[in-house]
Amino acid sequence: MPASLADVELTAIFATEKLVPELPPEIFANRSTRRLPGAVVEPGSVEPALPPLGCVLGKYRLERMIGMGGFGAVYRARHVVLDNVVAIKLMRPSVVRSRPALLRLLAEEAQFAARIDHANVVRVHDVATSDAHTYIVMEHVDGPDLSVMMQRRGALPYKMVVRILRHITAALAAGLAEHLIHRDVKPSNILLTRAGVTKLADFGLARSSSAAEGTGLRGVVGTAAYMAPEQARDPAGIDFRSDLYSLGITAYHAVTGHLPFTDAEARMRAGGRPLAPSRLVPEIPGALDDLILRMLAPSPADRVASYGALDAALRAVR
Repeated sequence: MPASLADVELTAIFATEKLVPELPPEIFANRSTRRLPGAVVEPGSVEPALPPLGCVLGKYRLERMIGMGGFGAVYRARHVVLDNVVAIKLMRPSVVRSRPALLRLLAEEAQFAARIDHANVVRVHDVATSDAHTYIVMEHVDGPDLSVMMQRRGALPYKMVVRILRHITAALAAGLAEHLIHRDVKPSNILLTRAGVTKLADFGLARSSSAAEGTGLRGVVGTAAYMAPEQARDPAGIDFRSDLYSLGITAYHAVTGHLPFTDAEARMRAGGRPLAPSRLVPEIPGALDDLILRMLAPSPADRVASYGALDAALRAVR
């Protein structure tokens, strides 16, 4: 995609703002009794140490922590021989101890993502075990995720949003070509590079669209605020249009600076009572406004028919 206003805006943002927050060093404390946000810790136990910065895990030296969630942590790391930078994603020891089946899901995530060779998908290089830690070695992305961008800036310029949507549409289409449905499209899984390329990450909740293949986590999975109504009602029966809906919620959030539904409304949708959002901000073109609302149609049959059709509609936005 040629250089555009969206590229200039993104470059300016990177030049003037620090968009990747540093995490406090105490999270690496050896067997800290402090429970980390979202951690799964057995009653009466303490949180086993995360690998400290500077240590070597397999072939990689951990340089700094990029992020941390309820299940695991992601580090920036460097290959000790080749000197190339990667991202290391590993499960927290306490999570593995309480839910050992998640190690299989970590490996399945790596297998799913490794099947997709596309510029807009975070590439997976390896999955390995070292020092009691099982981890994924991934492409390192040198910018923030979309949620951080929106936290710092609120609503984003619509041309930038269109560019992001086109990149993630291409990523989802590449996944669908490998019979994969992502199931957790949201801003924190959309990564931005300093070169202006957007990449889709985290196939941890992905499932195969092929009935002959295993699908990992079953039942209702995903992030409620971005989840399609049918994904909450009938998770076994979803198709790519659920990902398209989640991308629509993400687009709405990006152009307006807020989600289209309140928490109460999200619960109503999960209970089978989908709601249609109101019109968007007047500053964006009507074609983009109409397209996002179409992506958010309560019935999958009323949404955009394919990723190809979605990309064509995005290209037509001026």
